[in-house]
Amino acid sequence: MTYWRMRMRNGNGGTDRFRQCRANGVAAIHYNPVEDIDLSKFSEEHLPLEWGGLAPGQSGSLRNVAWRMRGGDAIYVAASYPSRTVGVGRIKGLEQEPAYRFLPNVPIVDDDNHPWRYTISVEWEHSFASTCYPDRTLPAATICLNPPGSDGSERSRRPCSQDPRTYAGRVDECIELFAPVDGQHPDRPSFPGNDRETL
Repeated sequence: MTYWRMRMRNGNGGTDRFRQCRANGVAAIHYNPVEDIDLSKFSEEHLPLEWGGLAPGQSGSLRNVAWRMRGGDAIYVAASYPSRTVGVGRIKGLEQEPAYRFLPNVPIVDDDNHPWRYTISVEWEHSFASTCYPDRTLPAATICLNPPGSDGSERSRRPCSQDPRTYAGRVDECIELFAPVDGQHPDRPSFPGNDRETL
């Protein structure tokens, strides 16, 4: 399993779209240069020409969503000002199967009327309580929280960014936010058929 931290907002400090995403059972991001391109027809090795219009942080975040996130992975949703975790969920689908979906008629639209078509289906924990934390990670929309090579898989050995600061928010630090007290924690997400070890 890979753990991800996502922000679902318009740009740096823009309007947060997480409530819309949660209501529709998805995680989603959007970038103007490629908004009409279904990335399932491409790969990390064969990118669309329009990819060159993305900033480096946008490119890394979209690579994660389009080709690296898998069924069974966990997503922690971050908000800013102050830094806090506002949601957690498990990506739907078969374990280790690519989760990306391009939704042409997605109901998530930003303030500039751009549809957020790059989506991942997610089972969100609706009783999760917002938790503040010191954010020492990069301001990218999507980053991997697993240390490189943490589970021995090819996917985890490939860093989500070449910048080592990406891994400042390690999985154990993130999990510690939701550690049980006396074996109980009302804010820890639970998913049917899974025990504490899974998230």
